[in-house]
Amino acid sequence: MKETLASIPVEKQRAIHQAGVEVIVKFYSLLKLARLYSPENVLFREQLTHVYQTLQNLLAEGQEVSLKRREGTFFLKNIRLRFIFTNYHAFKFMLQEFDKRQLGAIHFLPGFSLEEWQNLVVAFTLPEAKRRPFESLVDHITRLNIENIRLEKAAEVSFP
Repeated sequence: MKETLASIPVEKQRAIHQAGVEVIVKFYSLLKLARLYSPENVLFREQLTHVYQTLQNLLAEGQEVSLKRREGTFFLKNIRLRFIFTNYHAFKFMLQEFDKRQLGAIHFLPGFSLEEWQNLVVAFTLPEAKRRPFESLVDHITRLNIENIRLEKAAEVSFP
């Protein structure tokens, strides 16, 4: 049975929110580090492992964990992640990264590995394609055999 927001206790919602904000801020740090250092760098490896462990803890229930971009913010496990002054820069940067790649969501499936996570982070550091950026990113991660992380294209909204 799929869990709805109303069925999740408030304490658990807070824990998911806190973990989600941590994922956004650490993902931001990871992308900055990945642009400066190689994936073997100690700082990069520590941040990578920390976020990976946070995501694994969220996956402990056996369901996928989805980080979605909707309505100008992020949702983790359908819980809206709210930014505050101290993490606004990380949220804004990550929203721009998702927008540049036409990315609507990242779905982490049970069994995703640290290597898959690292490959996804490194794929984010590659220059985005001007035409078809989402498809270019998907092609890249497919070539890297990332099987337990799925990407979802952002919904295209057209205004009259």
